[in-house]
Amino acid sequence: MAIKLDNFKPDSWKFWVINFTIKMLLAFTTRNMFYPDEHQQGVEIAYDMVYGGGNLTWEWDPNYALRPILHPLIYAAAFKLLNSLGLDYSVMIIYVPNIIHISLWLIGDYYMLKVCQKFYGSQVAKIMIFLNMTSWYSCTLMPRTFSNTIEASLLPMALYFWLKIDGKNNKIIDQDAIYLTVIICISFILRNTSIVPWLPAMMWKVFYHKTFQKFLFCGLFIAIPTLAGSCLLDSWYYGKYTLTAYNFLEFNVLSGKSSYFETNSSLNYILSYPLTQTLTCYPLLCFGMWCNFKIHRSNKTFPLLFSIFTSYAIVLSLIGHKESRFMLPLFYITCTFIALGIQNLLAVRSERLKAIIIGLKACIIILIFCSLFAWLHLNQYINLAYKANSFTTAFVSNQMSSKTLCDLHQREAPSSERIRILPWHPTFYTPSSPQAYSLGYLDKTGRDLQEKYMSMLLQQDIWNFTDQNLPEYLSLVSSANPITMKKTHKAIMNMSTQVGSVRYHYKPVDKYFVGIDDRRPLEGPKALVIEYLVVYRLIQDQ
Repeated sequence: MAIKLDNFKPDSWKFWVINFTIKMLLAFTTRNMFYPDEHQQGVEIAYDMVYGGGNLTWEWDPNYALRPILHPLIYAAAFKLLNSLGLDYSVMIIYVPNIIHISLWLIGDYYMLKVCQKFYGSQVAKIMIFLNMTSWYSCTLMPRTFSNTIEASLLPMALYFWLKIDGKNNKIIDQDAIYLTVIICISFILRNTSIVPWLPAMMWKVFYHKTFQKFLFCGLFIAIPTLAGSCLLDSWYYGKYTLTAYNFLEFNVLSGKSSYFETNSSLNYILSYPLTQTLTCYPLLCFGMWCNFKIHRSNKTFPLLFSIFTSYAIVLSLIGHKESRFMLPLFYITCTFIALGIQNLLAVRSERLKAIIIGLKACIIILIFCSLFAWLHLNQYINLAYKANSFTTAFVSNQMSSKTLCDLHQREAPSSERIRILPWHPTFYTPSSPQAYSLGYLDKTGRDLQEKYMSMLLQQDIWNFTDQNLPEYLSLVSSANPITMKKTHKAIMNMSTQVGSVRYHYKPVDKYFVGIDDRRPLEGPKALVIEYLVVYRLIQDQ
C-alpha cells in the first residue's frame, strides 16, 4: 500500500509560501553558533572588506591564503549595497547573510524536487522535501553562513542539469551543459573536494551519451575562464599571485597539516555522522540506498545519487580532519534515500506510518532545542550589552569561541572601534607582516594560557588599553585549570583606572554556561571540561 500524500502538494504556490515562511523563521531565530567557520570564513571577512577592522583568522594571511574570496564577496556586495543606500542598520547587517542562504536553500528545494520526481516519482519527492523541511540537521545548518550550505544548494541544480544533457542534441554549445559547468566550477571554488564525485558521472555521460564535444567546449570556454577569474580575484585580495585551490590541497592533503585540528576515524562519514544527522531514520537510509541500487540495476541506468554520495564520502574520509558539516552537501541525497526507504517499507507495512510520524515530531523538538538553546557562545551577553545607543568597549577573550563583529554592528560606531578580540593562531603560523606583539605561547589550548597572562595581554599595543583606557566589559571563557582561573580572577579584580577624581575597578556581573568541551589541557590526556563565560564590568568605586 503506497503512502497517501494527496493533500501535500509541493508544486502549489501555497506550499512554497509555507516553505519560505518556515525558512525565514529559521533565519531570524538562529542566533547561536554551530561552528566558528560560519562567521570566520565568510561574514567576518566581508565585514572587514566594507568597514575595516575585521577579526581575520590565520587562513586569510597571504602567507597561507587557504580560502577563496568568492564566498565573502557575496556578503560584502550586500553590505556595500546597504551601506551606499544608508540602510546598513544593525538588524540588516546581522540577518541579510542568513536571508541569502535561505534563498539559496529554497532554490535547492525546487531543483531537488524536480530531480526526485524524475528518478523516483512524485511520492518519493514529496517525502524527501518534507524530510528536508523538518530535519534538525538541515534546519540547523542551512540558514548558517557556511560555504558548505551554498555547496549543498548548488548540488540539486547540478543534478537537474546533468539529467537534461543527452546525446540526442548534437549541438556542441549546449545550454544545460554550460549551466552544469558553471555550477560545478563555483562548487569547486568554494570547496575543492566537490569536483571529485562528478568525475564518474561525467565519464558516464561521455561514454554512453556521447557528450565529449559538449564537455570539451565547456571545459575550454567556460570552466577555464571561470577558474581563472577566481584566481584573479584571490590574487587581488591577497596582494600577490595566489592559487587557493593548490594551497588548500597542499595544506589539507599533501602535507597533512589539517590533522593538527584533530584527526578522526575514517568510519565517521559512514557510521557516526550519518547516524547523528538522520537519528532514528538511519536504518531507512541504509534500506533506501539498497532500494536505489536495485532500481538502477533493473533499469540499467547510472546510479547518479549513489555514486555522488559514496565517492564524496570516500574522498572526505581520506582527509584527516573531519566534521559533520562537510557532509551537508549530501543531505538532499540522504533525504532522498530515506524517502525511498519509507516508500518501499510502507508499500509492505502501512502501519509503520505512525511510528515514522512520531520520529519526525521528535526531530522537530530536537531542531527547536538546537536552534535556540544549544551551542550558546560569548555573543549572548555582548549582544545584550549593546542597547540602542549604548557604545561601550568590550574585550572578548577568545576568537574561536566568539561571534563575528558583524553581529555587533552599529551604523554610528563600527564594531572594530568598540570590540577587541584576542587572536588565535596555530603553532605553525608565521604572519606575513611583522607584529608589534608576541603571542607565540598561544596554541590550540590558548584559553588556558591567555587567562594566566590576562593582565599582560591587556597592556599590549594590539588593544591600546592602558590604566586610563580599560574596556568597560571584559569577558573570558573558563580555564581547564581551576588554579589558573582563580589567579586570573584575582588579577582582573586588581585592575583599576582613574578618570578625574573617580576610580573604577572590575567586578564580575554575570556567569553563563557555555558548554562541555572535550579538549586537552597544557599537559596530560584529554578531559571533559565544563566551560562557562565570566563577564566583568568596570564600575565606580564606592
